[in-house]
Amino acid sequence: MMSIRAATPRDREAIRLVEEHAFGQQAEAGLVDALVTGGDAVAELVAEEDGQVVGHILFSRLFVQNGGKTFAAVALAPLAVEPSFHGSGIGGALIREAHIRLRDAGETLA
Repeated sequence: MMSIRAATPRDREAIRLVEEHAFGQQAEAGLVDALVTGGDAVAELVAEEDGQVVGHILFSRLFVQNGGKTFAAVALAPLAVEPSFHGSGIGGALIREAHIRLRDAGETLA
């Protein structure tokens, strides 16, 4: 049964593997590491299936300028699901759960 929870430091290696498998390269895993270690991660969740991390989502902080004003916002990047779980709904479930948690934390979502 699939479950979604907040990522923890113990998940770092599993997240790296999911990102590498999903994208077939290391760039996205490096981006995740940089955002987390740089303190820019706002919401980070993992999806587990039978105790194995099979999906990952990260929202990070960014600032948008409009009309001379700067607004805090969040950006989704990346979202990854193990290839053998593609089409199972894990990606959509991660997005929905992250949106709920972001709204609960007071983030404005368009």
